[in-house]
Amino acid sequence: MRIQRLLLLAVGLCFLPAMEPANAAGLNELKAQFKRPASIPNSRFNSSSPAKVRLGKVLFFDLRLSGSNTTVCAHCHNPDLGWEDGLARGVGAAGEPLDLRTPTILNLVSVPRLA
Repeated sequence: MRIQRLLLLAVGLCFLPAMEPANAAGLNELKAQFKRPASIPNSRFNSSSPAKVRLGKVLFFDLRLSGSNTTVCAHCHNPDLGWEDGLARGVGAAGEPLDLRTPTILNLVSVPRLA
């Protein structure tokens, strides 16, 4: 009997009209403020060039930048996975699980520089 009630409830929920949250307009406005730019902004102090882009790509996949010479930036910041690793928790250099996820680097260009 309980299973029949749950099935009826589930079927009934399927036919309810789609409800929009009361604050959907506010949420859309907030999302618009954080939209990614169409192109990568250039720093006025360090403009981009095709040579710098090539160098960045080479270094991103270069083993020599890791402390152990065994991994590359793309191992954790995988271009095919939105520039992160897709794991619930990141993996450290020695293979140990970290406390946090691996962050994406997509928005790194907009982080204020420390120097």
